[in-house]
Amino acid sequence: MKIKINLLPKNREKKLRHKRILRFVVIQEIMIVFVTLLFFGAVLGLNAVAKLKLNEVDQQLSNSGNNKDYAEMIKYESKLKETRADVNFVHNLQKNDINWLIVFISASCVCFLISLYFKTYL
Repeated sequence: MKIKINLLPKNREKKLRHKRILRFVVIQEIMIVFVTLLFFGAVLGLNAVAKLKLNEVDQQLSNSGNNKDYAEMIKYESKLKETRADVNFVHNLQKNDINWLIVFISASCVCFLISLYFKTYL
């Protein structure tokens, strides 16, 4: 059986225990930040590789013998983007638009009540 002699005061033991816990928490936080940065670096790397491959494919299509077809495809893509932008603009207008029927009905009710008020009290 081992006998332990406790020579440190209680407050010193507490400080050492808190210091150990703090060191553990800081190490865990550093590991979390490192793993997060590693993940974002991997995602950015994959994005760069995908863009390079896309540019390579675009160059191959533009350099191939079907320049006419490629130009027509680019024209359709640009028209599609413009159409999508117009549709999104109209959708946003309709989403934020006031329902004028409700406004007119409530205005007519208010006008009717005002006219009743003036007829009865004047």
